Amino acid sequence: MYPTKSDVDMLLLLLASALCALPEPDFLQAIYLIPAKFSTEPRIAALMELDSLLQKADFTTFWSRVASNQDLKSVLSCVPDFQGTMRTFISLAISRTYQTIAIEELAAALSMKVEEASTYAVSNGWVLEGGNNNQGNGPITRVRLPSTPANTQRPVRAAVEELGLKQGDVSQLLKILGR
Repeated sequence: MYPTKSDVDMLLLLLASALCALPEPDFLQAIYLIPAKFSTEPRIAALMELDSLLQKADFTTFWSRVASNQDLKSVLSCVPDFQGTMRTFISLAISRTYQTIAIEELAAALSMKVEEASTYAVSNGWVLEGGNNNQGNGPITRVRLPSTPANTQRPVRAAVEELGLKQGDVSQLLKILGR
């Protein structure tokens, strides 16, 4: 409301807290309220990059940026349970996307060691699967997530009907786009 009295540190804390509200659009809404004179502030640009990485599901790069940016570390350390909140969001994204995921991929996405990721998966009600032999004995190689409408493949017909289209409409659209 008073751009001349804006405090960069307070804006950074607000943006970092809004980032923790994902998947809600709080961060995007807050970024539009930032006065233009702060748009070149490197820490604000870094937070915008973090949001972009999360939106693109580039979780390993997200964690590496968090770890490597010393200026952001001081801001993010002021946000209660930033790491846990981000892991919750990432878990939600993974559960909406995958039915199974390699344990190493899950660990990288959550910025954890494989053993920690296994414990985390079990605490979320996910099933650990082994893979060295037919009985599933041996080291854990993947995690099976519960099937949900979001992560279950639907037949093309159902998806087309859900959009209110007819089968011929889609093929006509594909012909036009292919030109």
